Amino acid sequence: MMAFATRGSTRSHVLLGIGLGFAALAVRPAAGADFSSGGAFLNLGHGARLHGLGTAGVAMVRDDAAVYWNPANLAWLQRQNGVTLMHADILDQIDDGYDSFSFGRAAGERLGETSQLLRPTRFGYGLFISHLGFTFASGKDWSENVFQFAAAMAVNNYTSVGMGIKGLQANNDFDSADGQGVGLDLGLTVLVFDQLTAVIVGRDVWTRVHWDTGRWETLEPSVTAGFELRPARRWEVEADLSLRQGSLHTAAGGVECQVYRDLFWLRAGATFVVPGESRFYPSAGAGVRYSRLVLDYGAGFDEEDSMGIAQRVSLRVSF
Repeated sequence: MMAFATRGSTRSHVLLGIGLGFAALAVRPAAGADFSSGGAFLNLGHGARLHGLGTAGVAMVRDDAAVYWNPANLAWLQRQNGVTLMHADILDQIDDGYDSFSFGRAAGERLGETSQLLRPTRFGYGLFISHLGFTFASGKDWSENVFQFAAAMAVNNYTSVGMGIKGLQANNDFDSADGQGVGLDLGLTVLVFDQLTAVIVGRDVWTRVHWDTGRWETLEPSVTAGFELRPARRWEVEADLSLRQGSLHTAAGGVECQVYRDLFWLRAGATFVVPGESRFYPSAGAGVRYSRLVLDYGAGFDEEDSMGIAQRVSLRVSF
């Protein structure tokens, strides 16, 4: 099993170096950059599974939701095709909704020997779409839409790289507050050995929005390092560290247990948020499968975050 860590180790070291390089770019403040500090185009996540894990899971997400969380994992889809739909309410006081959709497809042959428990396909690609809408008491609307295409390539049977290109659009009834933008996400996944996966994800490595006022805004980039451990057949454990501008932003951990065959899962997670007054909050969730359908539920208990989506429900179809 350890052969995966040593076979072609030079290539793995080079790829890890590249990953660390773009990670440094992701967290390094650009000269004169006008980083967004407001609430536009926040990363609100996708799918209820990772929400129940404290948002940890950039390494363990090996389904179509990888389009959003880690494009490199599109090469590790367990089934050839998948679709996930999610809906969440955000604020009780405002008529709103956050809806997201993803599609993923594996392409090419499986790499590695059949004795390898997790085997990537040569390629993978997918699509992510999200819509965030507010209707205020005044009757005015605010909406944000994200369209992302991502693709991944397995360099060998234990390493994959991925990239996501996204378009951003804001439409609302306020004066000079419409905007359009483009962005870039990057990912690197390495199967260290059968029980351990390590990933690096750069989100908004380069993302710029142009507002109707004529102002350009750079969304704050981040980098996440994730480690997934599979100590036993029915257990998965993950720890993620996210940095922004060279400093720790969040630390998250989650545990998933397959309670009954491949039909029912229980999840628990915890998140530590550093900026401002640091805080800690727990999460929990569950998932149930019927044939090719998986219904996931996740809840986060962060009472101090007014924008935190407390509960999520998502439906995934694999085929």
